[in-house]
Amino acid sequence: MRIPDNSFIRSVCALTQSPLALTSANYSAGQSCLDVNEFQYLHKSLAAIFDGGPLGNSEESRLGSTVADLSEPQSYRIIRPGSALEFVESTLMSYGLTKIR
Repeated sequence: MRIPDNSFIRSVCALTQSPLALTSANYSAGQSCLDVNEFQYLHKSLAAIFDGGPLGNSEESRLGSTVADLSEPQSYRIIRPGSALEFVESTLMSYGLTKIR
């Protein structure tokens, strides 16, 4: 689940019941996109494209989302470290979750 920190895209999410391709629009394990032109190969499969401009230009911007597995009670496991790793881990720990290695 992703909760974007952007009021426009949250409004779009509230209006649709369809999947959304966001900043991680790419094939699995592919490089995260920072610009809509970087995932042109997916455009023909999409119903709409909203271009809010480039998302950054550093390699850190390409790290993508941090993904955590929360399927075990009171614990978490990092599946994919991303650009918000420290924030995600500190937030999960603040709720008393323990990291599984």
